[in-house]
Order: sequence, then structure tokens, then C-alpha cells
Amino acid sequence: MKKVILFLLILIWAGGASFFIIGSIYKKRNIEVVNAKYAVEENNINVELKVKSNSDFLCIYNQVDYKPTKNVCKFSVEDYIDSVIIKNEYNSIQYFLDSDKNNSKTTKLEGVLENNLVYVGEKAFVKYKYETKGYPSKDVKITSENPEIAEIVDGYVIGKAKGNTKITIELGNMTDELDLEVTDLISAPYWIGQDRKKLPCNAYTEEEAALLDQLLEREVNKAGYGTRAGVVAAARFLTLQFKYRVPYFFENGRVDFVDDDGKVKNTGVNKAEGEGRYYKKGLYLAPSKKKEIKYTFAGPATWGCPLRNFEPKPERGYVKYAMMPNGLDCSGFISWAFVQGGFDPGDIGAGESAGTQFTDKGKYTKLTRELFDNGTIKTGDLMNFQGHIAIVVGITGEDVYVAESLSFRSFDGVTVKKYNKNTINRTFPHVVLMDEYYKNDGNYTEHWE
Repeated sequence: MKKVILFLLILIWAGGASFFIIGSIYKKRNIEVVNAKYAVEENNINVELKVKSNSDFLCIYNQVDYKPTKNVCKFSVEDYIDSVIIKNEYNSIQYFLDSDKNNSKTTKLEGVLENNLVYVGEKAFVKYKYETKGYPSKDVKITSENPEIAEIVDGYVIGKAKGNTKITIELGNMTDELDLEVTDLISAPYWIGQDRKKLPCNAYTEEEAALLDQLLEREVNKAGYGTRAGVVAAARFLTLQFKYRVPYFFENGRVDFVDDDGKVKNTGVNKAEGEGRYYKKGLYLAPSKKKEIKYTFAGPATWGCPLRNFEPKPERGYVKYAMMPNGLDCSGFISWAFVQGGFDPGDIGAGESAGTQFTDKGKYTKLTRELFDNGTIKTGDLMNFQGHIAIVVGITGEDVYVAESLSFRSFDGVTVKKYNKNTINRTFPHVVLMDEYYKNDGNYTEHWE
């Protein structure tokens, strides 16, 4: 009898221990999703799963393991997904994200335009993000209130004509409206040789001039303010996007500046700014910009407006004391582009005098075809002959596009000329390589297209 009782006690103890062990294992095997969130931005889904598990687990999607933080798995995917595998040491489950598909409801929708100001022909991407309950919907609808002003193509807004319209984003039970302005003040960059009309006096209203400044700043920032690409963007803007040709004007003087040792340079010249050279941010188009001009000699006069010339060069059509449209000389144009691009080159000229010229800003090098073939020369580098400076704004195939301000009788003003790589050194015997000056290339492109 005692043996029977002992056997029963052992059996009860073993059964209890087994039950405890099995229960513990089962408890560890248990996996439960207690909360699931979906946030959608454009075509990306941000998944957040809060999981209850008594042992370490992983969330697995498309054979990629996502380790949780404080029992929460967070990850983003580009395409829509149906389920996620959740696995611990003892078990795995397939959690279906569309478990609440029939009750899907957008709880928040926010749209953003890449640019809410575009020029005719420009594309701007329509971005959006939303939060949803249940399975994320793909049925985002983007429409333009006036397709004649702007149309929607593959998720992009494309400017069609000058005007204002609304862009509407619809998803489920929610909508968001965005204001869009389309302008024809500038165009996409294009080269037509020297055929652009010369800028007339007071061609723009104050509002239009302010809008042009905004567009210039945007193009530079897109390329990279304070980079090589930013300077190139400014040069391309004035020569390839701006409707008019800014006239050439021999400078009436300089703004003196002080060297590191405290000595004043450029002594003996007229103290003037905005007369052939413009050191301010933006375009010198609006009469209100005259208030920013501190030193004048014959001005102030905005670009294209009459200003007295003091340079006696009748062979180029410049008569001393004659009234001529204000604009930029060659180094004045390059200085302007550098200032817009985020650099302060100082009040310097075009030649080769040490310490005062653009040729000292970079590596002054004899120009050869080999420098193009080995990729040494890039857009943003400077082309030089004695007394003249220009900037490369495009390289493609056998051609080099150089932006410069010229003062010939047959042609004057800021323009882009096309040169052949084999013969460009007949015009420009030297190049100034600017890598060390720029430091950063930014969103660099060899050509504007």
C-alpha cells in the first residue's frame, strides 16, 4: 500500500511539473499583435506593429528581419504588403495587415508641392502622406482645377500657362487642396546663341522683379547654395532662363575694400557700385533696389536703364559721356554669379594681377584639349584671356558652352557662346580650375538638360 501511495505521489508530482513546463513553453510560444499602425507618405508605407511576446521576437517581411524596440517593430516599404511574419524562439505567426481592409479609413491627409511656384514647362512632384486605419489604400487621386494652367502627369504638376490654380489630392473620405502659381517670367534653360533681346529699361514691375528674385534663389538652392553647382545655376539663370540679355556696361568704378593687413585696395578709382558691377543678392531690375546702392558715381540706374558711360572706346561703340543702358562688365557678371551662388569673391577684375583677379581664385592653367578628355575641366571653371573672364556652363560631346559678358560693337551683353573643344584655346588660352575654391560640387550637372 505504501508503494502504491508513493507511486501516485510521484505521478502527481511529475504531472504537475510537466504541466508547469508545458505551460511555460506555451506561454513563451504565444505571440499577439496588440496594435498596428500604418502611415503612408507618397508610395512608402511606414508600418508599426506592437507585439506581445514572452520571448525575443523578430518581424520579418520579404526575408528581411526587423528587430523590435520596446516590443514595437517599425519599418518602411515601398510597395503595399499583405502580411508580416512575426517569429520568436518557439513559434511564428503570419499577421495579415488587411485584417481590417473592409473598414479602411483615412484619418489624416497632407499634401505638399515640391514647388508651389513653377514656370511654364516646369515639373513639380506632388508629395503626400496620410495615416489610415486598416489596409492602406492605393487610390490617391490628384487633379488640377484648371488643366489649361497646370496639368497632372504621373504624379507631377506641369506648368502650361501663366495663372493660378488649385491642386486637389483625394483619398477615401479626405481631401487636401494646394495653391499653385505658374509664371512665364522665366523658362527652362535653353540656348539660342546670341538672339535674346536686350533688356529694356523698367521691363518689370516691382512684383515681377521680386518674383524673379525668388525664382533665382530657388534655382540656386536646388543646385546647392555655397557650391560649384550653385554658382553655375546663377550663371545659367541669367543667360539661359532669363528672357532678356543684360547689356554690357564698362564699370564706372569699384567699391574699395580692405585687405587682411588693413590696407585699402583699388585706390585711385571712382567709388561706385551698381554701375557695371552689382554686388547684391538678386537681379538689379526694380527701382526699389536703388535704395540698396550705397556708393554712386553716375547712377543709380537699374539694368537696362540709361547711365552715363565714362569709357572712351569708340571702336567698340562706347563714347565717353554718352548715355548707355546699365548692365554688367565681364568680371562684374562673374562676381554677380558667385555672390548669388553663396560666395564672396571681393571687388575684383578679370586679368592676371596677383591678388586682385579671378585668375588667382583657382589653379591658373594653360588650356589644352586633354583637360576636357580627362575630366579635369568642369562646369563652373573659368575661362580667361588677358583682361577677360568667363564661366563654363555646359559641356557636351565636342562642345563647350561659356557664359560671358561681351563689349563688341556687333554684340554686347551677357550671353552664352558655344566653342569647340579643339579650338576653344584660340579664344581662351587659359582656364582657372576652381575645385579648391568651391570645395563642394553640390548637385552638379555638366549640361543643363
